[in-house]
This record gives sequence, structure tokens and C-alpha cells, in this order.
Amino acid sequence: MQSPGATCDLKLALKIPPQLPTRSSVTFSTASVNETRQFIDKNPNLPPGPHRLLNPHPPDLLTLPLKPHTASVSESDHKAEPDFISSTGVSSNLLRGVSVLGAAARCLDFVEMRTVSVTYGCGFGIRWWSKNTVAVVTGSNKGLGRAIVLELARNGVTVVSTARDTARGLAAVESQVKAEPELKDLIHFHPLDVTVEKSVTQLASYLQNNYGGVDILINNAAVQKFSEEYDDAVETIEANYFGARRVTDNLLPLLRASPFGARIVMQVGQMENFDHNEYLKAKIHEAVGQKDESIVVALAVKYLEDVKAGRAKEENWGKNLHQYRESKLFMNAYTRVLAAKTSSKLEHQKIFVNAVCPGAMKTDFLEEFK
Repeated sequence: MQSPGATCDLKLALKIPPQLPTRSSVTFSTASVNETRQFIDKNPNLPPGPHRLLNPHPPDLLTLPLKPHTASVSESDHKAEPDFISSTGVSSNLLRGVSVLGAAARCLDFVEMRTVSVTYGCGFGIRWWSKNTVAVVTGSNKGLGRAIVLELARNGVTVVSTARDTARGLAAVESQVKAEPELKDLIHFHPLDVTVEKSVTQLASYLQNNYGGVDILINNAAVQKFSEEYDDAVETIEANYFGARRVTDNLLPLLRASPFGARIVMQVGQMENFDHNEYLKAKIHEAVGQKDESIVVALAVKYLEDVKAGRAKEENWGKNLHQYRESKLFMNAYTRVLAAKTSSKLEHQKIFVNAVCPGAMKTDFLEEFK
């Protein structure tokens, strides 16, 4: 992982009202998240791309030298206000967030306090990862999981690829390394059946003993069943929801503290639309509000009981009764609860928890869906 003293070339384009005195430097602090969003909403002409906060801490202020720059400013902009650009090395431990391409900043170095627009460019963002960064990707012997492993390794991350079928998992890693020999030291394999507690604890022990911890966990393993059969429902919920929860609970203590935070990513896929089920929506909101995973567990158990008793339609579990979609609903709810539970961690112990739907991907999974 990048050391706290490492630097990043940070470029800022500041548009400063002409009535304010020209300065050789500018000191600014970042706006709050809400202020930034409001600023972006009111300024549709900001450069395209994600808009995130630059959040120096500590210190709260950052002073940068300025020099005149006109090449990127249009004729009309030039008449309205002068433009300056600053390029400087900034210690990476001052920055939170990865790819900061646009934000609002409050200018503190002028007589008049006002908000100015700032465009940040830092390549692909701050490179907070290295070969010492360890990522675990479940269900990665084929399809999207395999592609994720390859992309992480290409970016210099050490990746532990996992699969229930050891032979297929090893074959996947071997073929990746054969195609790109430079990834040999970055991609490794360990068997994992997310439905078996012993298999999960063995993975946790392997990670602790060989790497001392984990920085990124991507829960991608899944079973796809689109039926109304009880056995299919049990298999799907056990793998997709309980399996992801089992892996996360076991690896959570291994997530390493850093200034940039650990990452947990849940691949939630396509969920069922439950807007018609007010009880279910209320229970999920209750689970998130109380940070109580047991409420989500109880919902999953109730779903299986209703399927077994043949009353799933009566209980409004879903218009299509696709087990896969219901399983992703529980996974998404668990992700929200987990994010709420980890949100109070200290600054240098942050864990960023996200649910991601990649959309339709050309994989075996999609062919089965058709």
C-alpha cells in the first residue's frame, strides 16, 4: 500500500472573480458533501465524470501556489474572470476518496468568502494500492468473477481467486497466468464453498497466515435458480445470501486498517421489485435503522418457509417467484445493514461497503437466464 508520505500531482483550475485581488497562492478547505452536491446541481457545465470530495485531514487547510494559465479557457470565460492553474505535489495521506475529478471548494484566502469551482485531475486517482494489497474474489473460476480477478491483477493487486470446484479454479488461474506470465506472482487460488462453514474458516486461516489480512473482498459467488421449487429456493438463498454473509463475517476481522479504508463489494445482480410489499419494505428499513442483521435473516427464513408451504404468492414475495432475485434482495438488505454498522468506524479504520449490479454481461449466467 502507498506510504502516507507518497505524493500525487494535483492540478486545480480556479476561476476567481476579477474584483478580488490577485494572489500568488490560494488556501481552501473542502465543502461538505451536501454543499458539494448542491454546487454540482447548480452548475451543469462542470466537466463530465464523477464528482467527489477532496477532503484533506489533517490539516483542514491546503495552500497551493498559483500561476496564470489561459490555454484551457474559452473567449467568453476570459472576459468574465481570470483563470489560474496550480500544479503541486500533495501528500497522499491528506486525501480521502480515490478518483477526485470535480468538487466544490470554499476559498479562504480572499477578503470576500465565496465558493469557487475547482476541477481536480490526478490520472486515474491516487494509487493507494500495491502488490501488498490483497483482494479476495469469490466464485471467480469463470464469468464476471474471473474478469474481476484479471483486472485487479493487471492493476498490480495481489488477488486470491476462489471457487467451489478446485480443478476448475486452478485451471482458470493457470490459463490466466499462461496468457499473461507477468501476473504469475499476483494471482493465487484457494478453494472455497461459501455454503460450508469449515471451508470459509479455512480460507480465513489461509489469508491470515499467508498475507496477514485482507484489503478488498468481492462477494461474487452465486447460484442461479429461476423456479418455484423449494429445494431450488434453499440452494439459492443458502449460497447467494447466507454464503455471502458467512464469508463477510469471517473475513471482516481480517480487513486491514488504512488511511484509504478497506473495501467490501457485494455483487447483487438483478433484484425483484418489491414495491407492492409494504411489510417487506418496512422490515428492511427497520433492519437498516436498527443496524440489526437478524431482521434480514428472519425475512430469509420466512421466505423459505412460505415457499415450502406454497404460500409465497399469497405473501407477496415476488411477481415472478424467481429465487435468484429474492436472494439478491436479502443480499442487498444485508449490505445496507453492514454499511450502517461500519459507518461509525474511526477515520483510519474505515470500511467502504457497496452493492453493485453490473447489468447484463455476456457470461454463462446470462445464457441460463435466457
